[in-house]
Amino acid sequence: PGFARCSSTWAETPRSHICRSFVRLLLLLVMAGVDTGKMVELLKALSSAQNQERQQAETLFQQAKASDAQSLLLGFMAVLADESVDEALRRQCAVLLRQLVTRGSDKDFAFAKLAPQHKQEVAAELLRRFEALKEPKLQHKVGEVISKLADAACEKDDQRGWLAPGQRGWPQLLSSAFRLADASANANTALCESSIRLLKDIVPTYKDEIVQAQQQLGSVVQNALAHGDAKIRCAAFVLVCELVGVLEKKAWAPLMATAGVLTQVLQQLCQANLQDELQECLQNYLEIASVEPDFFKQQLTAGMEPAKLLATLVKTREGCEEGVRNLSLEWLVTYAEKKPKWLAKSVPTFAPLTLECCMNLMLEVEAGEDELKAWVERMDDEEGEEDSDELYHNGEEAIDRVVEAMSMESVSSALFQLVAQFASQEAWQAKLAALTAVKQTVEYVEETEHMNEMAKLLLAHMDHPHPRVRYTALHALGQLANDQAPQFQDTWHQTVMPVLLQKMDDPIDRVASMAMSAFVSFGEELENALMIQYASGFMNKLVGRLQSSKHRMVQEESITSIAVIAGVIEKDFAQYYDGIMPLLKQLVMNAKGEKENRLRGKAFECMSLLGLAVGKEKFLPDAKEAVAAMLQTPLEADDLQREYIKEASERICKCLKGDFAPFLPHLLPGLFKALKLEADDAAAKPGA
Repeated sequence: PGFARCSSTWAETPRSHICRSFVRLLLLLVMAGVDTGKMVELLKALSSAQNQERQQAETLFQQAKASDAQSLLLGFMAVLADESVDEALRRQCAVLLRQLVTRGSDKDFAFAKLAPQHKQEVAAELLRRFEALKEPKLQHKVGEVISKLADAACEKDDQRGWLAPGQRGWPQLLSSAFRLADASANANTALCESSIRLLKDIVPTYKDEIVQAQQQLGSVVQNALAHGDAKIRCAAFVLVCELVGVLEKKAWAPLMATAGVLTQVLQQLCQANLQDELQECLQNYLEIASVEPDFFKQQLTAGMEPAKLLATLVKTREGCEEGVRNLSLEWLVTYAEKKPKWLAKSVPTFAPLTLECCMNLMLEVEAGEDELKAWVERMDDEEGEEDSDELYHNGEEAIDRVVEAMSMESVSSALFQLVAQFASQEAWQAKLAALTAVKQTVEYVEETEHMNEMAKLLLAHMDHPHPRVRYTALHALGQLANDQAPQFQDTWHQTVMPVLLQKMDDPIDRVASMAMSAFVSFGEELENALMIQYASGFMNKLVGRLQSSKHRMVQEESITSIAVIAGVIEKDFAQYYDGIMPLLKQLVMNAKGEKENRLRGKAFECMSLLGLAVGKEKFLPDAKEAVAAMLQTPLEADDLQREYIKEASERICKCLKGDFAPFLPHLLPGLFKALKLEADDAAAKPGA
């Protein structure tokens, strides 16, 4: 009688089909013996804060999925339809439903276990429920369930998800999605937005049918982009991006007419301060730049959009979230990587604008005393550097990518102009940005004049009051030495070597250690005769720092620097051997802390390099002590010392030749173990 009253009351209303749908669902539940209340309790338990209760619920859920998938699915459908149940629980229910209708293993693909009649009822009820829901977030979740079920129902090579035996597809879905997504016919803005998003989600599944329905699609896109509601415009933006990303070029080509409107949507989202929607649109924009960059060609040629707008977002410091700024820069960089030759020829202002954006992000460095103190105290090999100054690091990485993609020949004029502009400013952050740009791009320099300009700029900032500026100048100098060797060393050693010697005494240990690191890069490629000229002064300095400093990075880089001198001047290092070897032995004995593993490893490395430099006769007594210390070092599989000790053993063996034989019985077991670990690592890698 209650069902009859419901049917008669709603018989003349547009929502009468919803009531009839609920009746059919109730009848199914009765036949399946489903207790909706128990389903609600299961959902609550699955999200319980109590581990035991949650684990028990998960076990029940897995058992039901395996033995009674029909009751589980129908029960969740009932919870979804029950407006008295808390919305958060219904959203959780939709998430689980999505899992149950997603194609996968027989164990997890619960929908495949339903009888054909019940499959069709669930599909129909999902569409009806989607249209009837009043809660936008829940509506979105149900839309995601529908798109997953559509994928299963339309899969050519897997009939388990087909709604009817021998019949692939879901005939009602696409027509319903088009109808509900048409903003000119659907006055319910929340439903219209959810429907456009549903349409976007099923584009990969229905791409052939969507191409054939070009007129309907055009109407949906046009009406949505012109709609007064920002969320509908955002949904349309995402839909267009999905279409361009999935369809063939000849099918999406007409959508290039929307490019200008899409840029307007971004501007409107900015003005309305809808940061989440803006980030979503930018993320989709970025994907199109990556997979179909030709979509933007006409727009860029005509007026440099959307590059101008995105550059404005990158440079906006107030009222623009970091995520928006990062995504905007990423679009510019990605496009430069995808279309470098075309941009250089057809849009020559693109690269300078993108480089300027990179420089602007590199201004974003924390300037407080606490931040500087944390930077000064952090070791170069410690984690945490990447977590601070995120925008700066993104700009740093981006400028490297742009110059690599576009070529130094193409961008050098704009790059050097920007570097000079920023370096001339008083703010230390601007100088830091200029020096960072040099550090990141010096490897692409081919002209001697450019190398010399960079060197002059770096050397001019070695005594800057701010330690981060000095540090970056030294870091960039080391990079210059690596990338422009040996020409840089041959031309600049008389200027650079005295500066490096002086900066090893920088009052900030982190800066001093970077001076030593720069010396390593510069000295490795210095000619033997030139290094001999400088060796005495540097050895005195390095030995002194090694004896006096307790800073781990200073100690490590001192040892590496000494090893470089030994490696370059070889037998002429004999005069320094007796002064440094006892210090290395002392370090090996005393450096027992967990963070000192690299220091011990470098000490072993240096000892072996000194041995190669001075020869067997001088080295043999110390070699025995070095090998004994190595053998006494307990090594974990991931210990930093393991590789250092392995390589040091090889050098000592090369130096001692036949006199190394007595050490083999002690060293071989460890070497075999290391080889086994490496083999195990290799076997564990995919494709091994």
